[in-house]
Amino acid sequence: AGLKIRQLARPMMRDFAAYAGGTVSIAMPHGFNFIYLETVRTSESAPHIPDVGFSSTLATTAVGRSLLSLYTPEEFADYDAQMGRADAAQWQQWRPHTLAGIEACRARGFSMSLGEWRPEIYAVAAPLYRTPDGDCLAVNCGIPSFRYSPEQIEQECGPPMLNLARRIRALHGWHGGTRAWRGAMDRGDDPGSPRQKIARVRWQECNRARATFKFWAGCVRPCLRLLL
Repeated sequence: AGLKIRQLARPMMRDFAAYAGGTVSIAMPHGFNFIYLETVRTSESAPHIPDVGFSSTLATTAVGRSLLSLYTPEEFADYDAQMGRADAAQWQQWRPHTLAGIEACRARGFSMSLGEWRPEIYAVAAPLYRTPDGDCLAVNCGIPSFRYSPEQIEQECGPPMLNLARRIRALHGWHGGTRAWRGAMDRGDDPGSPRQKIARVRWQECNRARATFKFWAGCVRPCLRLLL
């Protein structure tokens, strides 16, 4: 995520952290793992306090499954094959839960992990977007398990997390020509679907037009000053 987007997202992330009593982070994939790019918390009393640069597995975490939900079928097939080669027995145990978590995320817009990574940590996460370079981003909140029941995580934290993800996507400029992609993401469409591909092209075109306008505005403004 761009530095400016992360800075603008911090107040929203802090509000969610205060609401849920957990740690809110933005992550991207890093091999078989994810890595945190930004982290916000309101308390130091949690059983696990991650920071920027923290890394853990994609397969068993809410944020990991949210990131995997953004993979194209080809990207996930490659990840699936590599995980199987790296540790076939472990992946055979994890794979059904990982696939179910990805499908649930695409269906409702957010994913959960209820003590799968660490028994004392519940987590809820939502996919954000893919950057122009193709990097996947997601936002999550890790919460001490004593604060909520599994049902409360789904009902009281899931929808607000989905809303947080929408607000962060709006910061990224997904409006106007990019509304189709934002709508596709909110519906949980397959990233490799025609609708997603078309929306991604529109988003890139919108960014190019914005950059061109800024360039010419920067050229014309000094000339106007001289004339006036």
